[in-house]
Amino acid sequence: MVIMSIFAERLKELIEESGKSIDVIAAEMNHNVYDLYHWQSGKSRYLLSVKNFVMLADYFGCSLTFLLGIDDVNTLPSPRRDIPPFSERFAAVLKEKGMSVYALAAKAGVSNTSVYYDWLNGKKSPRIDSLLKTAAAIGVTPDYLLGREN
Repeated sequence: MVIMSIFAERLKELIEESGKSIDVIAAEMNHNVYDLYHWQSGKSRYLLSVKNFVMLADYFGCSLTFLLGIDDVNTLPSPRRDIPPFSERFAAVLKEKGMSVYALAAKAGVSNTSVYYDWLNGKKSPRIDSLLKTAAAIGVTPDYLLGREN
């Protein structure tokens, strides 16, 4: 998966720039060191959860799109850390943009709206790939959709 190898490269760069070892970073994040080794290896077949991407982006003070290697410049050096539950934020952004679930599904090319209703009802959280696609369809950044930027 291309996005995972790009993410792994960006993560390696951020770790090197921090001047800290993965062991120290894992301890400071209070997270499993083996996950960090695995993520930076680029050999993972699966994308991290949004929760883990946010944890890493918060630690390194960057946007999700920068961490994923989508953007070459970090446009969010001071992300909000007191983000609301995703179900609340998703509903608020849809309302703010005047977009219904059906309009979003059509724009995103999604045939089954049940996943959006699961997000709205707090039954599920998005995967990072779904978050990216949804944010693009709404016309916001993934960080904005999560409430990490104003």
